[in-house]
Amino acid sequence: MEMMKLSGILVTVTHLLALSLNHYIGILKPLHYNSIVTRRKVTTVTILLWVFPTAFVIFLFTSQAEVTYWTDIFDKAAEMEAKNTTTFIDTFRFRMSYSAYFIITIFMMAACYAHILIIVRKQQNVWKNLSRSGSTKWSGRGIKHCPSSKTNREQKQLEGNIRAIYTTLLILGSCVIGWMPALLIFVLMCKEDCYIHGSELESLIENYLVEVMSLRMLENMLVILKMLVNPIIYSIRMKEIQVCISHASLNN
Repeated sequence: MEMMKLSGILVTVTHLLALSLNHYIGILKPLHYNSIVTRRKVTTVTILLWVFPTAFVIFLFTSQAEVTYWTDIFDKAAEMEAKNTTTFIDTFRFRMSYSAYFIITIFMMAACYAHILIIVRKQQNVWKNLSRSGSTKWSGRGIKHCPSSKTNREQKQLEGNIRAIYTTLLILGSCVIGWMPALLIFVLMCKEDCYIHGSELESLIENYLVEVMSLRMLENMLVILKMLVNPIIYSIRMKEIQVCISHASLNN
């Protein structure tokens, strides 16, 4: 259960990383997107998005766990003794290794979207210059400016990509807000080698029980709200839902 819970978070952030790379390819090479992102590649990547994070968590469990953890965990005779011992999950080494995956993935997405923003700004400036100079075409009333069909197609494709990017950024923001407090507590407080550990942790719980319980309750509430907010963000960002909301507001 612990492996499923920890791997579920990494699976989510890895999916967001894949979405950001998909947006990056769509913005950087829009004309070659269909040849780069094929159905077979998408299927392969989707499988890896589930397998790799889960395998990473299993690797952490199996590489740092002692043999006695797996053999004695279901032994009732050793259960009372195990309560007073420190398992590998309660060590700073394990928790920092797990958190590094999450933090590195977030930084990679931030760098990717920062570069996307630079590319979009440059492209928008190019289109502004084109609209000012414009391509000319003769009509009965004289010369008028009109954008090419290729430019219009590229603009519509870019607008669709930007809409998808905004949706992914909202999901990414909900991940940071919902999971970062829990991740910080996970790294800072443990039985061994953490910033707050051992007797300090026990003393903190004894002297500030209400504060610690309130903090853990807030942490769990943010995790639950993060799971609830995902379908809301996706539905609100859908074009059909936005049209219905705008019509409903006009009727009211």
